[in-house]
Amino acid sequence: MNVRTQVVLVLAVIAALLTPTSGAGAQPRPPSVADLPDVAPFEVGQALSAAELEDIQFVADDLGMDLDEAIRTYAWQDDFAHTVDQIRNHTTGSLAHAEITGATTAEVWLKSSLPDRAAGALSDFAVHFPHVDVQVVTDYGISEDEIEAAIVAAHFAVFESHPQTASEFDFERKSVLVTVSDPTGVIDVGPLEQKANLAVSEAVEGNRSISVEVRPSDERTLGGDDSGSYHHGGEYITNGSKYCTTGFGVTHTSGWRRGSTAGHCKNDMSDDSDSLTVTHEYDSLWGDFQLHWGADTQTDDFYSGNSSTTETTKRDLSGFSTAVAGQTLNKNGANTHRTQDTVRNISVCHDGNCYMLQMHNRKAAGGDSGGPVFWGYTAYGTHEGYMWSWFKNRDTVSRADSLHEALPGWNWWY
Repeated sequence: MNVRTQVVLVLAVIAALLTPTSGAGAQPRPPSVADLPDVAPFEVGQALSAAELEDIQFVADDLGMDLDEAIRTYAWQDDFAHTVDQIRNHTTGSLAHAEITGATTAEVWLKSSLPDRAAGALSDFAVHFPHVDVQVVTDYGISEDEIEAAIVAAHFAVFESHPQTASEFDFERKSVLVTVSDPTGVIDVGPLEQKANLAVSEAVEGNRSISVEVRPSDERTLGGDDSGSYHHGGEYITNGSKYCTTGFGVTHTSGWRRGSTAGHCKNDMSDDSDSLTVTHEYDSLWGDFQLHWGADTQTDDFYSGNSSTTETTKRDLSGFSTAVAGQTLNKNGANTHRTQDTVRNISVCHDGNCYMLQMHNRKAAGGDSGGPVFWGYTAYGTHEGYMWSWFKNRDTVSRADSLHEALPGWNWWY
């Protein structure tokens, strides 16, 4: 049993109390179709796709960059994230952290030494991107799984008594930073730190190299949600004055097809006047997901949007991956449409949600919830909300790799 699984078992009761997974008994089978031609699964080093080039052009225009400079800066980032995912999946427990640190620089941190398969993956990346300098840091002493377990354990130790709580990891200090709302200045953080440190020690089997710091904040709110003829991802869905955005299509191991949005969105939404029936809902430990179906044909495609329109520029989904810190991603939402930003952390907690991406800035707004977060044809997650971190609000994203944990049997449809 790995560390991540242990933490889930320990916190199962808490997670269930927050928002239990719900599902429909009889599963209807509305029409579904792969509307666009299927795109082949991503391979490291493949030629730059039309979707990736469009993403790079969008970022270049947004930042005022020359296109050639933008290609040199961003064309390798998706490949690096997939390379790190290979290390994560094929060398269990070895990865500690990965980060894009500059226009052509990145780092991979390992708990101990560099496994052969990890070395092979990095060598393959270097063949395709010789201009990128990847530094390997060994003997960090803590794995990514242990870090995530520590964040979750510390967060819920404080969250039990202080629901306005946000948590993240400081890699330089090897410390979980738990921020708790304390506008009146009355909270004694000492007992909270003791409780959180004990929870972390138990969660990571006595690894005492991880510390916890509980920090009071005068902020009253440390996080929150942003609440045609086909059903695609990246569409505007509404319930009167309340609205959200659809994410990506999903499929069940039994063959059912659904659309997705955020778990906190209303249950009686409609898409182009078609009522959507919610079949599964999850807003807890693993993120924030809702599945639904409507009368129209469900597809495996999504709208990538532009700076002024949400439902434009449709793409096929070719797969999903886990982002790395420093990676630039796009978000498409019903309110702010398409925006781009850089990943700051790949695993944070706020309120009852954990295992989420944290972006550098607050670019989304109400109505963007559930919208696709992507690069090229790859899903990285769906927009969730925001959290307070280091003196500002930052967007948060339910990670694509958490869907099957939140709703077993369901996966992104590609």
